[in-house]
Amino acid sequence: MLATWLAGALGAASNKIATLCGGKRKVIMTSIFLFVIVWIGENLHNNIASNIERVADFLEGFGDEYFNNSDNTEAGNDKQFLERYKSVLSSKSSEETMAVLARWEPPHGKFRFRHPWKQYLKIGNLTRFCAYKIEALSVYLRNSKTPYEFRSRIQESCTNISLESGKALRESSLMIKKMSKSSTPKSHILNAKNASESLKSILRTNPWEGADHFEIIPASTVASLLIDIVICVEQICEAVDELASLANFVPCDLLHRGIVQLISDIDGSVHIVTVSE
Repeated sequence: MLATWLAGALGAASNKIATLCGGKRKVIMTSIFLFVIVWIGENLHNNIASNIERVADFLEGFGDEYFNNSDNTEAGNDKQFLERYKSVLSSKSSEETMAVLARWEPPHGKFRFRHPWKQYLKIGNLTRFCAYKIEALSVYLRNSKTPYEFRSRIQESCTNISLESGKALRESSLMIKKMSKSSTPKSHILNAKNASESLKSILRTNPWEGADHFEIIPASTVASLLIDIVICVEQICEAVDELASLANFVPCDLLHRGIVQLISDIDGSVHIVTVSE
């Protein structure tokens, strides 16, 4: 819409100049420009989804990496997913700038009048907080002083926590990308919380009785951080659910029935129209 208006305005202006200069026999060279409108709001939308996915990458792979019974694990190109979360740590300034600019953009595409841009900042802050927890967790990824025989006692619960938390975040990221509502993240959150309770029960039984305190402190710290991360992940998923409601995301089941179109009224309300394939 905006691109069409700009093209029309430029075309009218060039015709006017050609008319005014025609009597003087001046040659007017007209260039045709192809404008690609870059919407800041859409960039913010995509960046928030990508940041959640980067945190998910780490969590899904953490269990296998930490509990790998090998003292010499070389980091290869396939381990880059363990580093992607780091870009999330410094994303605050750019997100705030994009949110301010997005509020001044006209409605476009799936982003309607009064789109809840502030909610993206809430999700971004929660994702960043989770990334800081992961930053602390990553310290123990390669430098754990706890022997594997002790780590193995909490392996199942910790692996389930990290894996299910990662899956919950990945599904929430997909919700944002597709702008669709889904209950799938909640099932993964429930699994992560159950694993968290199981881990707490194990810790209460003092599974490392008789071990050197300096050897068990790293493993107990990892367990504590993972329990905290479950809370962070749940908050992120709840914030994404809130965005889905505020922005009128399409229910997931409608996406599988056919082509979904959003029709916006003058007052900004959105209606869903489904066209069968």
